[in-house]
Amino acid sequence: MIHEIEPEKYDPSFKNIPASDEDYALCYKKDQIFAFIEGGRVFLPRFKELKGLPESAGEYEEIKNNAYYLFDISGRKYFLAEPDLSSFPLSESREALFNDYGKSEARTFFLMNINKFRELMTKEEMFHDGSLGAAGSPSVPMIFAAATGGHMAWWKRSRSFCGFCGTKAVPSETERAMICPKCGNIEYPKISPAVITAIIKRGRVPSEDRILLVRNNYGSYRKLALVAGFVEIGESFEQAVHREIAEEVGLKVKNLKYYKNQPWGLSYSQMIGFTAELDGDDTIRLQESELSEGGWYLREEVPDNPFRLSVGNEMIHRFKCGEL
Repeated sequence: MIHEIEPEKYDPSFKNIPASDEDYALCYKKDQIFAFIEGGRVFLPRFKELKGLPESAGEYEEIKNNAYYLFDISGRKYFLAEPDLSSFPLSESREALFNDYGKSEARTFFLMNINKFRELMTKEEMFHDGSLGAAGSPSVPMIFAAATGGHMAWWKRSRSFCGFCGTKAVPSETERAMICPKCGNIEYPKISPAVITAIIKRGRVPSEDRILLVRNNYGSYRKLALVAGFVEIGESFEQAVHREIAEEVGLKVKNLKYYKNQPWGLSYSQMIGFTAELDGDDTIRLQESELSEGGWYLREEVPDNPFRLSVGNEMIHRFKCGEL
């Protein structure tokens, strides 16, 4: 999954430290990550690589001095930086990126939607040991850094002003928080818990088992997926599972079991995975405002999805392989 970056080690401890030329500069334009391709390989920039950009030449020291420390991965420090990204091209897909720039030795900077950026990895490279694959795709640690940095960038940008009095907020010097200098309101990073469940209809034998897969009505991810939703105030994870399943597909479940959890910076959430078995009637009643499609799939009918960075896709894959 996206956070399983071993042997690399992730350290989110807060540090009030300045950036150096060798540190990584994570730069975002809304939901797009800034990166570059050189010699057929994709990289996230270090500050020293921003120095050569014509748009940043006169502002480089200011950009570096204003950078916000994010986290450390195996001794590599990552900062949030804010250069002017208005003149850089947007690449829509892996195919477009490598077709346009993959054979060039020149360094080319580009923007890409973070969801598309994680899909730059090929199926063969998905479980690589952390270094770049033969095709130059990003490694799992690189994608984790991009997604987690994007989560923090969104939080910091969305808390630029105090929600109580409207005063411009400032970063805390002692912890990861945004503080209002006027009324003292403190805003910590927002992490929204969400549950995701593999609902299985058991057959007489394991080969007759079926899994419920649905397709969302909105958002950038339109592949078949599991029923999921955010936890409401005042409810447990287990209560959220039962409520979401009843709301979205009109079903009841039993034998609910915790599976795994993972950070998912792409939706600013913490995903809590469960497995459950159908309890009673298998008629699917879609909540059409949320879902466009839903159905029961035998193991051999489940589409193969190489992008198993998410807990949901891991559960789907394990069901397909007979492990759930």
